[in-house]
Amino acid sequence: PPDWSLDAKAWARDETSFTPMRWLKRVARFHYESGHWLGEGHLLMNGSPAARIDEDSPYDSVVLTKPRGLGDIDAVRLSDGREVRLLCLTFLRPEERERLQREGWEAFKASLDEARLSV
Repeated sequence: PPDWSLDAKAWARDETSFTPMRWLKRVARFHYESGHWLGEGHLLMNGSPAARIDEDSPYDSVVLTKPRGLGDIDAVRLSDGREVRLLCLTFLRPEERERLQREGWEAFKASLDEARLSV
């Protein structure tokens, strides 16, 4: 979300400013901690049942989406030949998460407000 600070100094002053980075770290560790892979459309909730990710946020989960603004680029190849898929975190409010769970990824993706997707 555009109102979350990405300034490291802000993180020290206000714990909620670190929320986007905390979630990036959480998603980056997910495979290693769970043994499960992640891809576009995967939903990660903040607990079970899902709870707000912090007291100042309406969001309780994230869904992984392809990046926008990169043309057809959605992966990079490393020098050792491995391919890394690029994904963005799209934070969801409870009603959005419930709709995704009810309708499935393809229907939900078609209805996502493009202004909310990362560039």
